[in-house]
Amino acid sequence: EVKLVTPMRFRVLDISHGVSNETSPRVVLQFLQALPQLEEFRFIGQRDNDLDDLAEPMPAASLPKLKLLLIGYTFCSRILLTCLDCPNLVELIVQSHVNASFIRGI
Repeated sequence: EVKLVTPMRFRVLDISHGVSNETSPRVVLQFLQALPQLEEFRFIGQRDNDLDDLAEPMPAASLPKLKLLLIGYTFCSRILLTCLDCPNLVELIVQSHVNASFIRGI
């Protein structure tokens, strides 16, 4: 479990190389909670995730300054789209097929 107390001031974050199969969407969302200044986020995850990760509610991450969001791979894409609050998002790039019926709240 990731517990970050001090917000970090990164404006751009690219996580697209070296993501382990152990990286869950929950951990990514918890990490994003500490990045309120983020303006660009690129995340290319892995295709296979543990469905048990959905047993508990996912944390919401508020990214009020995010303008560009690029996400890849179906499982992570759906969860991230559901749990990110990005009121100023201008550009969304999804590099996979999204099964919209899986997204909670639709």
